[in-house]
Amino acid sequence: MEGFTMRTKDYRYTQWRTRDDKLIFEELYDNRGNLLETENLVDNPEYKSTLVTLRKQFLKGWKAALPPGVVNRSNLPRGDDS
Repeated sequence: MEGFTMRTKDYRYTQWRTRDDKLIFEELYDNRGNLLETENLVDNPEYKSTLVTLRKQFLKGWKAALPPGVVNRSNLPRGDDS
């Protein structure tokens, strides 16, 4: 199992996956009020839309999250964020 994390200004989102890419577990923490990340909010209905948004952003990969004006000069194939 391997964990992959994405941070935004307000949240930390993590996916735990098997080596064959099966999703096992997710974590979502709201760092605006829980800096110690003691409460996983994945199952909290108040965060459902945030979770959906972060999942979509996460699956696009780090290259899609580059700030405007930053150019990716990686020679990795598109979609290969490893």
